[in-house]
Amino acid sequence: MSLARYILYRFFLMIPTLLIITFIVFSLIHFIPGDPIRAIAGINASPEDIERIKREMGWYDPIHVQYFRWLSKVVTGDLGKSIRTGYEVSEIIARTLPNTLELAVLSMAFALSMGIPVGIYAAYKRGSPIDRAIILLSLTGSSFPQFLIGLVLIYVVSVELNLLPSAGKQGPIYTLEGFKSALMPALTLSLYSAGIIARITRSSTAKVFSELYTLYAQAKGLPKRTVIFRHVLRNSLIPVISIAGIQFGFLMGGAVIVETIFAWPGIGRQLVDAIISRDYILVQGIVLVYTVLFMVLNLIVDISYKILDPRVELK
Repeated sequence: MSLARYILYRFFLMIPTLLIITFIVFSLIHFIPGDPIRAIAGINASPEDIERIKREMGWYDPIHVQYFRWLSKVVTGDLGKSIRTGYEVSEIIARTLPNTLELAVLSMAFALSMGIPVGIYAAYKRGSPIDRAIILLSLTGSSFPQFLIGLVLIYVVSVELNLLPSAGKQGPIYTLEGFKSALMPALTLSLYSAGIIARITRSSTAKVFSELYTLYAQAKGLPKRTVIFRHVLRNSLIPVISIAGIQFGFLMGGAVIVETIFAWPGIGRQLVDAIISRDYILVQGIVLVYTVLFMVLNLIVDISYKILDPRVELK
């Protein structure tokens, strides 16, 4: 199958996946206890006013009718208005999604820069005390809960040492103040992924180190750097890229917790606030965006296999 046909085929597969996921979330959010209509009507609204608003919004219609009403608007690009704030959902997402993407990209950069070199070095020293220590450290880093890491960093770095701001975003991450405000949440997110990437890199690289072509290159007397970068690294990258793509999706999902801890103005924090207030229109819009991002990310990972190794068949 050609690359263009494969991409088109995957896009067609996204449609039923989107429908199933969004319908499940749409149904579940309606069963959460609470009454978001009262937030619209106000605390002084009479029961008659609340009933009138519910009927106007079609609140008593069957779930599938409400879902397809929402879906018909989404097709035209209208994600609706937030019940809690009254702003357009598309406007809220456009304002907060870039902040989450910035945090996720910075976290992935930290995770790759820590995980890949450490994994390669552990594979090179496999069986040694250094290798066992690296495995232990990677397991430790990926075992701690993110909220605990975040709280410890806030207490030590911000409260005790007063080195970095503990909450909020001070600007774009390419500025000094913006980078300083993103550093702790990015590190909190990246430690788990760095441990996973280090272990996968070690396993994949150790296997390539034992291949005949690698042993032959070493026997020829090639420098270690040449053997690693020309023969080992490229051939061990496919499993690493696969897990990196999965971990980037994890970083996007994990941002829900980290953004709440560090008061980061991202889409994950908006999702938490929307669920608490039962703002089902905003929840549905954010879930739609998350679903699309995850599926596009998986597609990019699959395509990267073909780029790294032309022998890979796309099916």
